[in-house]
Amino acid sequence: MTRFGDDHPEFRVDLPVPQDGAATDRDGTSSETPRSVSFRRVPVTSPEARQGDPTALHMNHAKHLKPGLVTPLGRRDLTCETCHKLDAEGPSGLAPARFDTVCEECHGLTFDDRYPDEHAPHEGGQKLRDAIEGIYRDKEMTRPRTLGQRRRDSLINPKSRDEDLQRSAEAIAAEDRLYKQCIRCHTIDLDVDPPVVDTALAPERWLPHARFDHGAHRIEGLECEDCHAAARTSERASDLLLPGIASCTPCHGGISGSDEVEAAPSFPVVPASNRCVSCHSYHSGALVPAGYLARTDEPRPPPPAVPSAAAPSSGAPR
Repeated sequence: MTRFGDDHPEFRVDLPVPQDGAATDRDGTSSETPRSVSFRRVPVTSPEARQGDPTALHMNHAKHLKPGLVTPLGRRDLTCETCHKLDAEGPSGLAPARFDTVCEECHGLTFDDRYPDEHAPHEGGQKLRDAIEGIYRDKEMTRPRTLGQRRRDSLINPKSRDEDLQRSAEAIAAEDRLYKQCIRCHTIDLDVDPPVVDTALAPERWLPHARFDHGAHRIEGLECEDCHAAARTSERASDLLLPGIASCTPCHGGISGSDEVEAAPSFPVVPASNRCVSCHSYHSGALVPAGYLARTDEPRPPPPAVPSAAAPSSGAPR
């Protein structure tokens, strides 16, 4: 390879393929998740990749970017930055878009009109049921009730007036209300008890063998949609919105690569480095383990320590 603009192949992604069984990361470690993941490597611009995002969500970018979107906070004009916030410590310079930091502001998990300030945890299955029962247990101990209220509450479960069964009945009714909200975004198996929510395999980093910093690309005149052009019309979470190499060559292509651009881009062209080491590190697999492509709550391992050239080795004369 001599020039990025002339000789670099199209970007390729390790496309996760959900399968049944226990999960196995690409580094060979196993984890307890409802689905396992195998990988196949394909060009990012291929039709297979364009519909290959495995995130098990019903996510409609077009709807969220619609002007005057009706939200619990009133009508809002959302932008890319509303949900995708810069974070120097995050993968590719962005903070992961998680429910508690992004979605909950508009999609709060309230479950009982009597307790509008109580929110269920973003969990499923038995964890959700236990958490809701705990909330009702706490409320039962603190809320004042008249005799008539106690009688009406006891009739929630007509077969028994046992307090524990009552709380369980309240929790199950609250679950039903919650899952009606959850199913708007998640795929849920409602035929089992408790229901099972399909795991959202949202990759935090699609190109694990390259470096990319969104913060470094926030220059005047350059908008998110200049590179992620399909975001405004995307209606499915399966749409992979990564740009291909054609979005990079106008700035990073070098003299030859820039001359070969067929049409002038709509964004400002800023001459930038086209050296391999601008995006790649030698032996990068040691710095960015491919097994960390899939989202995980575990912290990413730090890069291996590099001995200082000035530090004497053990046993060396001082």
